Amino acid sequence: MGDSLLQGIIANTRRSADGLYGDGQFYAFTDSGVWLLRFSNGRWNAQQSATRASMRRPGQMVATSDAVAFISLRGLMLLKGSTCTCLSDPLRGHDSTLQHLPHHGEALATEPALGTLPLPLPEWTGEFMDDAQLAYDAATDRLWLFTCHDTPMLVYSLRSGAWAMATHAPRDILQDGNDTWWTDQHEGCRKVSRLKQHMGERHAVALVTRPLALGLRHIAKTVERMLVRGLFCHQGSSGSHIGVVLYGSNDLCQWHIVGSSAHQYLRRRRGTPFRWFRVMAVGSLRPGETLEGVSFVYQKR
Repeated sequence: MGDSLLQGIIANTRRSADGLYGDGQFYAFTDSGVWLLRFSNGRWNAQQSATRASMRRPGQMVATSDAVAFISLRGLMLLKGSTCTCLSDPLRGHDSTLQHLPHHGEALATEPALGTLPLPLPEWTGEFMDDAQLAYDAATDRLWLFTCHDTPMLVYSLRSGAWAMATHAPRDILQDGNDTWWTDQHEGCRKVSRLKQHMGERHAVALVTRPLALGLRHIAKTVERMLVRGLFCHQGSSGSHIGVVLYGSNDLCQWHIVGSSAHQYLRRRRGTPFRWFRVMAVGSLRPGETLEGVSFVYQKR
């Protein structure tokens, strides 16, 4: 394409202008940016530049339900029509490891499956992006970034706009209208199973939020009550279980434990006021259950 090297072509799932749907049906990825391809006069023409961000390595792109995601030198990008945004900017400037949180080992030890969690966790570095592969899970509307090495993977939820890490390989979800299936590697062979056959299995989860100012930046406050919200149900020993640890800090470097609970709620906590808070949730969930948010009741000091 002119003096640019073509890296790949992918279908556009969102209209790019005020015209008819499908105006600019394909994206052409080059080493100098992304171009919209339009069909006119019996041929495809690159008539409009969607973004000057180029793909980091050929093949690092995937189409979602209404956009196209790709990995560039800046990070994970999402292209909708002619609007391009960087999804990985929130990962910069925040420590993604658990090393600086006091007594994080005791919290993870409450779930035996988390005892083998490798530390430190992978960070958003150039080495990780060079080897990363990109996949889209249409059932959960999530983007997976993983490598061929045995390392945790980065997951981005397009629904909530939140980042997470996972230690198991992404599974391909198939839906036939009546049931949900998933495919996975088993002893070197591809295996397809009904998702509902595994509804009784529980999976260990660990969630750590980014520093939260609770709407009052640089103002000291004390948390009186906290609740982790989500779609999960406690049913004795066979049900789900979530425990929480609340951390506070005044400088985003030194973190202190405010309180902990064996359940998803923390009550009757006052003590020393802090400007920033982080929440660690550790437990187990069944397939289909999720953690959605955290609610706070606090007082300014």
